[in-house]
Amino acid sequence: MNLSDADGFTSHLPSPDEFDSSLEESFAGKFGPERSGWRLIREGEILHDRQETFVPDFTFRREDGTQIFLEIVGFWTPEYLAYKRRTLQKFRHHRILIAVPEKSLREGAQIDQNVLVYKTSLKLDPLLEILERIRTDRKFVV
Repeated sequence: MNLSDADGFTSHLPSPDEFDSSLEESFAGKFGPERSGWRLIREGEILHDRQETFVPDFTFRREDGTQIFLEIVGFWTPEYLAYKRRTLQKFRHHRILIAVPEKSLREGAQIDQNVLVYKTSLKLDPLLEILERIRTDRKFVV
């Protein structure tokens, strides 16, 4: 038997009360439950590829069903960044916005247009611009 997120199953368990980091908690509080037509859901989807799963930090969902995921790269070591890079590469066919701390970038690094670079917190205006760009990008039509 193969099950996928398309089968419509959801957990009967409530979402965890605690955030993984103060950065995530601060972002969720600042964004609120809904903004500019996007509803924010914490750890709302389980993505899978064969036997691997990935739970993005947040899901942005519009009334028309459009979904874009947000993964916030916070705590990092070289090993963690390598693991995160492999995971994101594996799930690249999903609409994923990645937020990375400025201090983790190498000088002169090329930044993808769907990456949000932050210093201490995620800024909402640039994030909303990226969401809109991803939403209208034809290469992400799924």
